[in-house]
Amino acid sequence: MRPMPSSSGEDDEDDGSMALQLLHRGTLVCISGNNRTKQELIGQRGKIKKSVGLGGWHWLKLHSGEEVRLQRNALTVLEPPSNQESDFSEEEENAANQTEALPRMRARRPPRPLAPSPEISHQRRASVRQSSQPRINFHNLETAALKRYRRFYKLPDVGPNSSKEQLVMAVGRHFMAQTVDESKVIALFVAAARRAALEPREV
Repeated sequence: MRPMPSSSGEDDEDDGSMALQLLHRGTLVCISGNNRTKQELIGQRGKIKKSVGLGGWHWLKLHSGEEVRLQRNALTVLEPPSNQESDFSEEEENAANQTEALPRMRARRPPRPLAPSPEISHQRRASVRQSSQPRINFHNLETAALKRYRRFYKLPDVGPNSSKEQLVMAVGRHFMAQTVDESKVIALFVAAARRAALEPREV
């Protein structure tokens, strides 16, 4: 059986464009046109940018700066590309193909700083309040000891008839306001320990 003829000239045109050899990048061509070519493009010149085997399509840049896509059978070669331009174009095309093959990475936004929870904020405030308060619990002292402390340091905030709560607050504020020379305290403690060790013990 004989093959059925094509109902339109498009298939024959595609077969003819694929039968022609693809042009290298940088080839100077003139648009001779085919059935798909616009009339205003015929006769214009340009250089090949890239080409694909499927359908024989060529992308070229015209001297006017416009970029168009035409099939191989619509182009007439005027001048082949130079060796340097051809080598460079192949390297550039390979690099472009490799770039297109790489998966696209989406830019990640920097993580937002987490707002402190109300419980953490409350704990911090509580720790600050606790650090500002004296670590010694003066409530464990007797009222007579607190009064002796008041008389010795002559605390002006409380009097002899003050309550134990008032004495505790005044003694605590005075105690926390004291500055201590740690080296001096350690030296006095070591001296007292030596004296206690040298004193004879009763049997």
